[in-house]
Amino acid sequence: MKTAAKRIAAGPITPRAGSRLPAGIGGARFPKEILALANTFVKAQDHRHRADYALDARFTRTDVVQLLNEICDAMQSWVRIRREPSARLFLALLLTLGRAKSE
Repeated sequence: MKTAAKRIAAGPITPRAGSRLPAGIGGARFPKEILALANTFVKAQDHRHRADYALDARFTRTDVVQLLNEICDAMQSWVRIRREPSARLFLALLLTLGRAKSE
């Protein structure tokens, strides 16, 4: 899912050669709320991996609170747009992008 979120956050989805993405997905653009959600997901996942696996990783209370605020903001944005067609596409891509090597 992190790979998918990175691709979505990077801008319009461009299917790679041999991709299994359905026709019409190419060039898909997302509203800023979804791009922020994807970026926040990637950032939170990176921090979680650091916390789990980097024994020397240290996090200040300020940094943690800031990340939690970003996550809360992203989730509040999600509540506002979750019924939009672009939100449904985001969920589908989040579950499918990066699953196959050809994506």
